[in-house]
Amino acid sequence: MFSEETATESSHPLEGARLAALRHLQILDTPPEAAFDDITLLCTQLFAAPMSTVTFIDADRQWFKSVIGLSDRETERSAAICDHAIVGSEPLIVHDTTQDPKFAQYGCVVNDPFVRFYAGVPLVIAGGHAVGTLTVMDTTTRVFTPQQVSMLELLGRQVVALLEVRT
Repeated sequence: MFSEETATESSHPLEGARLAALRHLQILDTPPEAAFDDITLLCTQLFAAPMSTVTFIDADRQWFKSVIGLSDRETERSAAICDHAIVGSEPLIVHDTTQDPKFAQYGCVVNDPFVRFYAGVPLVIAGGHAVGTLTVMDTTTRVFTPQQVSMLELLGRQVVALLEVRT
């Protein structure tokens, strides 16, 4: 039978290695941890945003290790803006999701929580695999300054450092 995981891995040649690196971290489905929660809380306060997550992208879902402002602990990967953020090594900043053809029809944009602004930095671990993101989201459109992008990248590096001390 043709599985979703197989489809994902075959469409991205390095996806199998990325998923293996993610599983090696043994982070998926673990309970909340104060160190990760501190970073998402800091993000909401620092950027005056109602939502922040530490997200990991599994084969068919995005799972939130830490989440502020969202009720779900995971969503389908196919509807995850974060899935686009892990493709590169640069931050993904979407000033207005309703104006971006890739995201305008996503469930989180057209339904609660009505995400209008998205800023996510990939969490790139040793070996170069982006296993997830640190994100900040808002219900209003926004512009992030270069300094704000830099601060989000710095906090993303702290999440990676937390992952490294866990293994």
